[in-house]
Amino acid sequence: MAVLALVVSLAMAGVLLWAGLEKARNVGPSVSTLMSLGVPRRQARLATHLLSLIEIGAGFGLVFQPHLVWTQLGIVILGLLFALAGIIALQRDHPIRCNCFGVGVNGQLGRTQVLTLWAWLSGAAVFYHGFDQPVSLSAGAIRVATLGLVMATMRAVAVWGARREARDDRQSAMEMYLWRF
Repeated sequence: MAVLALVVSLAMAGVLLWAGLEKARNVGPSVSTLMSLGVPRRQARLATHLLSLIEIGAGFGLVFQPHLVWTQLGIVILGLLFALAGIIALQRDHPIRCNCFGVGVNGQLGRTQVLTLWAWLSGAAVFYHGFDQPVSLSAGAIRVATLGLVMATMRAVAVWGARREARDDRQSAMEMYLWRF
């Protein structure tokens, strides 16, 4: 059970840290999403900052203190909030763009957020039964470094793809200019 708990905690921590950091980096898209869900602009901006902090805090909680009831409760609350957003989005006449992981990630709020509620609840249960003591500071630091490398690698893959696309566009433009002149 301990290995399963470790794997699940790192996966969930990575998801929450990525989402929280992306929201903190650029609040506009998340504010827009919350406004589409019916939250007034002023409260949407505050809620985006608060959600970002909670996601980052829960992510670090999963790395360093997954055994704490507060960490597990944070996961349950976030799962419920995500599911509520999905339910509200399903009731709207128009699709609501999901900016869960920042700009450039396509998706819509709805079924996915509702269906993943079981994963958040199951994760909290795994942490409750799988961790009985805190993670040492050195082990936590290694886990944070590992998550950082994974996130940096994922970002590098996206940048590499964008670089290739830009190169192709540049070559196409050069061919067009030769044809015109």
